[in-house]
Amino acid sequence: MTTHSRGVAATIDPVKLDRLAEVAIKVGLQLQPGQDLVLTSSIAALPLTRRIVEHAYK
Repeated sequence: MTTHSRGVAATIDPVKLDRLAEVAIKVGLQLQPGQDLVLTSSIAALPLTRRIVEHAYK
C-alpha cells in the first residue's frame, strides 16, 4: 500500500498497519464490547483508520 504525504510516496506495510490498529484498540483504548467509539481522522490516515474500525467491530 502506498500513501502520499507532502508529495512524497511512502510504502506502508499492511501487516504492521494491522498490528498497530489492533494494539490501539486492545491496549491503547481498551475498548470493550458494547462501548461506543467515535473516530475522526485526516485523509492521510485513512488506511490506519479503516483498520482501527475493523478491529473495533471484532
